[in-house]
Amino acid sequence: MKFYSYDYVLSQISQQNWVTVALSVLLLLVTGFFAFKAYRNKRDSKFRELAIISVLALVAMVLIGISNFQTDQDSNNQFQTSLHFIRSFQKTWAWISRRSMSILQPRRMERF
Repeated sequence: MKFYSYDYVLSQISQQNWVTVALSVLLLLVTGFFAFKAYRNKRDSKFRELAIISVLALVAMVLIGISNFQTDQDSNNQFQTSLHFIRSFQKTWAWISRRSMSILQPRRMERF
């Protein structure tokens, strides 16, 4: 089983984000080109159909990006909740262990 460092995982996520942005920009340029060609040649439906297909692909990419963002937000919220639980458990456990250690230690008998 491979374990990756935190920095490596962050770099992979960043790289994936840049690929998604580059594909979105490329798809936007292709859509603009097809729309321009469809506007110039109104009789031919080839570029109009390609423009419609590229717009639908662009909308799909935007919706996938929104879905990924929501998933990341849910994951972050779950992580924060788990972290809060662990910290509160750690504080409680520290208090219990201090308390139990004070009970187990012998007490000094004071002389009067």
